[in-house]
Amino acid sequence: MILKPDYTGRFPERPHWEIDELEQRCEEILTPFLESRYGQPPARVPTQDLLILIDREAEELDLHSELIADRPGEEIHGVTWFFPGAKPKVQINRHLRREFQRANRYRTTLAHEYGHLILHTWLYDRFHHQLLQTGVPLCCYSRTVEGGFDGMTDWMEWQANYVSGALLMPRWRVELLAQAFGKERGVSVPMADGGIDGQMLIKRMTSLFDVSSAAARVRLLKLGYLMA
Repeated sequence: MILKPDYTGRFPERPHWEIDELEQRCEEILTPFLESRYGQPPARVPTQDLLILIDREAEELDLHSELIADRPGEEIHGVTWFFPGAKPKVQINRHLRREFQRANRYRTTLAHEYGHLILHTWLYDRFHHQLLQTGVPLCCYSRTVEGGFDGMTDWMEWQANYVSGALLMPRWRVELLAQAFGKERGVSVPMADGGIDGQMLIKRMTSLFDVSSAAARVRLLKLGYLMA
């Protein structure tokens, strides 16, 4: 990780991680944690374990928040509040947890907020005095967790999104799935995003990892198994 100027104005400097660094960090956190609980990492990260991971890094996790968006047509899924010198607070939109059909969105949101915790908490401690002077809010609102955020204009959301995908769909497991699928179907990667094989692979990802099709598609694109 290196620090670069933050041209968004959020911080004086922003952290830049290479993709391999983000992948490695997620693996170093997740693999020993799951092995200690189950003996080996299960294919699907249990939702309860995502809650445990957040509890380790946050002062409070509120799963019953009524999060209201300030713009029509939007929905806030989660928010992380940072308190310099103390652990953050995480709030999750209560509707994600209560509505069965949104279980995958709920899981992705939990992993996204965990990404903020492990990547960004230290920034609010480091730049606390500058933030007070500039009036930058000490929180990160997650209005969407599966979109293609631009790494420069919204780098915090992009990084948290990447961690979410890497936690829920570990790179080495995605590789095994893509290889087995390609052998079964007699096709090679990358596959066309809109093609039949590409859509079938997305469905396999969705089923194996309990994620939404949008999250599966983004992960496959990022890892090079789908071609836009």
